[in-house]
Amino acid sequence: MFVYLCTSSRGQLADFWIEEEVAGTFASASSLIWDPTEHLLFLAEDEQGIAQVFRIDPGSGKSEKLTNDTISKIALSFDQANDILLISLVKAGKKTVIRHDENIPNAEPLIPRQLQHEQAHVNAKGNMAAFIGKEENERQWNLYTYDFVYNNLNKLGSTNADHAYPMWSPNADLLSFESRQPDESFTKLRVIHWYGKIHLEIADNDYHIKQASWSPNNQWLAYVMENYGSSKLVICRKNGTDKTIIYESSRKISYPVWSASGSSIAFMLSDDNGQTKIYQLFQH
Repeated sequence: MFVYLCTSSRGQLADFWIEEEVAGTFASASSLIWDPTEHLLFLAEDEQGIAQVFRIDPGSGKSEKLTNDTISKIALSFDQANDILLISLVKAGKKTVIRHDENIPNAEPLIPRQLQHEQAHVNAKGNMAAFIGKEENERQWNLYTYDFVYNNLNKLGSTNADHAYPMWSPNADLLSFESRQPDESFTKLRVIHWYGKIHLEIADNDYHIKQASWSPNNQWLAYVMENYGSSKLVICRKNGTDKTIIYESSRKISYPVWSASGSSIAFMLSDDNGQTKIYQLFQH
């Protein structure tokens, strides 16, 4: 599927792509995203072992800590319409999503319903959020959408499956997410239309398919194929064709994200001790 350009201690890189280290090293880093100013945001542990929000300038490699509190944070995402950072956290033992422009300890939940919710992603129109949620009597984390205009909550995923990592396409017509049924060995990627009809499913008999990200022109997906001792960063068209492995490593690849210009894909690379560095791949 691809020609190796070079092999290093980190991994193998496909032809026509250039690798560049952005920053490192962070402990237990996760949830990499771009902000509107072309800076990268992510979660990483501070000196006390508490996950904080960090921002880094890919050009200079300089990083700064945006939060400094004792609240347990588990994921980052963005309200694309209003350019507001969304933080999934744990309050009073329950998962919830809040807007970062509010005071974190007193912030109201993004979704005004009596259910736990996390990993919320608001589409570019600003009218709808997709998120992972669970009601009190449910065991699995399900896929939901919430319509802010009509105050409407809709469950889209199967009640028997676990779901994760919902992500709207840039024009808000498609929604990607991870799904895994109880009898399935590996996580698969599903893409549906905003109203729930299936558009695409990507699965593999030997790898988990995880953490899909959309290109800014709405035409490509980047995602991770992961199994013990092997991670691959893959791109494909939104119809599932032209699958290409652009990076492969024995270390853990996670959270690939396209830049706003579409010229690069940032991702995290972690060792077995949870030490993580951030890289970018540029096409040339």
